[in-house]
Amino acid sequence: MKELRVDNISKIYDKAEIIGNISFCVPEGSVFAIVGPSGSGKTTLLRLLCGLDHLSSGAIYYDDKDITSLPPKDRKFTMVFQDAALFPHLTVVDNITYGLKPLGYTDQLIDKKVKEYSELLSIQNLLERYPSSLSAGEKQRVGIARAFIREPELILLDEPFSNLDVLLKEELKKDLIAIHKKSKQTMIIVTHDQNEALNLADEIMVLNKGKLVELNSPQELYENPQNLFTAQFIGVPQMNLYLMKRTSPTSFSLLGEEFEVKKDLPESFYVGIRPEDIKVVKNGTSCGRIVDVRQFNDRYLIDAIYEEEMVSFYSETIGELNTEVYYHINKDKIHIFDVKTYKKIPIT
Repeated sequence: MKELRVDNISKIYDKAEIIGNISFCVPEGSVFAIVGPSGSGKTTLLRLLCGLDHLSSGAIYYDDKDITSLPPKDRKFTMVFQDAALFPHLTVVDNITYGLKPLGYTDQLIDKKVKEYSELLSIQNLLERYPSSLSAGEKQRVGIARAFIREPELILLDEPFSNLDVLLKEELKKDLIAIHKKSKQTMIIVTHDQNEALNLADEIMVLNKGKLVELNSPQELYENPQNLFTAQFIGVPQMNLYLMKRTSPTSFSLLGEEFEVKKDLPESFYVGIRPEDIKVVKNGTSCGRIVDVRQFNDRYLIDAIYEEEMVSFYSETIGELNTEVYYHINKDKIHIFDVKTYKKIPIT
């Protein structure tokens, strides 16, 4: 299996550590996402992987071979940039097929692949046009076709949807999923939009300030985050988060409900609960005043105030502003984090 292995790499610019001692593996044929806020080092990491920047320390291996010093042209990787980076003087078909003949592709094979990928990406009617006449979404489709048509062993995508509107993003995501299903090529996608990562990836790596915070499957990162940063960053809307003090060694009170855990708690800690783990009920001990209601997919997202704390949760029916609403917290779905290390505290 041609696995990409990154071994303790770092990158320092002007004495500032941009990437700090990161290690991870990307299995062959998988979709691997790198997420994090702006300035977290995502694009720098991608440039290190494809050889556009040099490591300060560490090593990169592909197929058990050290490729740390290989130039980009020898890595058998292809990169899709945020702005598609098309040649303005070439037609769409010439952009897509640029450089294929020197690699040994015959005219017959090129024609076959152009037909295949142009149909997959719905650009078959654009082949004779120039980039200046294309929309942003069309340009990005052409850029993706150019990357995949070479059948590289690994494709790196640097925020490929960031310049597109919501509808175009959804269309391109579906196209990318369809292409990957057909080609089985290994993909690494960088994005600041964690929903993209949740939809596309087999594994997600969360970066913050150049450090690897957490790496796991989308489901595990969402349902069982091991770090406070991950818990807040992954998920829209964000997890409800509260700084708490225990009421006994194994209990605390949150939003009008009492919680008992099986292990001793520290004096203070963070408690997180996702909005979908709070249910609206007809009657209960917890009651908040509705301060905001907004449509969220096929449900309503309600913001309510309990005493001085804000709480967000879903409802099947719309609530009226300034009215009271009862809710119940799923006690099996709470997350507790250390106030100093931000690591998850086991409570069972």
